Amino acid sequence: MHARRIRATSLRLDVLDEDVPFCLVETGGKGIRITAISKAAAGHGVKVGQPLNDARAICPQLASYPADSRADMEGLKSLAQWCDRYSPSVSLIAPDSIAIDTTGCAHLFGGEAALLQDVMRRLQWMKLTVRTGLAETLAAARAIALFADINAIGDRIVPHGQIAAATNDLPVEALDLCFDIVVLLRRLGLKTIGAVAAVPRHALARRFQSKQAAGDVCLRLDHLYGRRGQAFQPLKPAPLYRARMGCNDPILDIVSLEYGLGYLLNDLVRQLEGDGVGVRTLTLTACRVDGSTRAVQAGLSRPNRNPSHLQRLLKERLEQIDPGEGIDTLILSADAVQVFDPRQKNLDGTSTLKSEETSVLIDRLANRLGAKNVYRTIPVESHIPERAQKPVAVNDRTVWLEHSIKPDRPFRLLARPETISAIAEVPDGPPLQFIWRRIIRRVVHARGPERIAPEWWLQGAADDEVRDYYEVEDTQGHRYWLYRAGLYQDPVRKGPPLWFMHGLFA
Repeated sequence: MHARRIRATSLRLDVLDEDVPFCLVETGGKGIRITAISKAAAGHGVKVGQPLNDARAICPQLASYPADSRADMEGLKSLAQWCDRYSPSVSLIAPDSIAIDTTGCAHLFGGEAALLQDVMRRLQWMKLTVRTGLAETLAAARAIALFADINAIGDRIVPHGQIAAATNDLPVEALDLCFDIVVLLRRLGLKTIGAVAAVPRHALARRFQSKQAAGDVCLRLDHLYGRRGQAFQPLKPAPLYRARMGCNDPILDIVSLEYGLGYLLNDLVRQLEGDGVGVRTLTLTACRVDGSTRAVQAGLSRPNRNPSHLQRLLKERLEQIDPGEGIDTLILSADAVQVFDPRQKNLDGTSTLKSEETSVLIDRLANRLGAKNVYRTIPVESHIPERAQKPVAVNDRTVWLEHSIKPDRPFRLLARPETISAIAEVPDGPPLQFIWRRIIRRVVHARGPERIAPEWWLQGAADDEVRDYYEVEDTQGHRYWLYRAGLYQDPVRKGPPLWFMHGLFA
């Protein structure tokens, strides 16, 4: 079996101070341990993961500060979202790394070396210290990034099938093991990855008192060499369709944003047309030069791939994007799509169906007022009128139905049926006259009855009564939908049936 070659780029951010050795610490189950160090502290032999007391025994002048892990992760997450410019699959590796699956993306930047060079150039401009590595496996890329003492970009790219040669001389810390296991391995004389890998598995297991510790070492080696898969959890699902545009000069005004949006839409629509689908959720992401991102999103009530309509929806939200110091990359993604049903156009290019024109209006209202404030109804498996449909957001991904409401149902249903007084022929005649909201209404036309039986199989519906619905028109030309609850000849019922007003026709 041929395995897919996965490329991963790993970044590390260091806390730096040129003069005073200092570190960040946090308290855990095993006391106070170091989570990050400065270059000066590293020069004194202080290491990440080391107990603070041991570190101060080596470096008495070491200053320590509490780590804010939550703020660190928020900052790392923001930077990972910015890295979406390089690939749609970006993941966090706590506490200090970002992994990017660059499979099929390197050619967009002129090759793997050019991609790494671009990563380092942009992040160094942001005053961040960054180390990169690129390899077939995530573990190998991270090991090269964090522990390889090389400067050349090309040397940080591991050729296919050369992971062992590239990592044999790296320290055992590169296996991403806990501090105690690293200390034990060094006491055993196994100071490099190559030395650990050379020990047979059964001999390695005998050197550990804990089977779990020995298993962790073997697992990390398998991850490194690709013998076992390593979990890769992207921050967000990769979009099904995506268009990207890099900017030679940073974008600072909305006019340039509109131009970029039009360019991306043409590219995205070509992709959608090729697969016969339309977009339901569209997202425009702007990557700023300061390492942050801004995004706007538009939802559609039905699949669409009309560039002018899509551009109009997003154009109304472009003012929400603050360019800051400038935007150097724009990404347009179709996050949700559905099969597109093409419609025949008139000779003048207009739609032949009113429903399509209505959906365009609905999309504009929903994106201006908010999708939660505009809704449509979809059918539910029930023949009881008040249960036969339910409201959903207009951009809900439920398949659009042209006739979700029966044509003989009223345009408006009352929130609750209202009691009326009616005079009708017994036992099954339509109402001749009724009083609703204190007004007497005389019936001139009536149609019915339509009998709807209770849903006896549902819990709590056993006590519901049979309904006989009538569509009636009064002398003023107003049309109503009312029903009689129960039957005159029902021996169980005490008293005559009750009448209710349930809806109004347009």
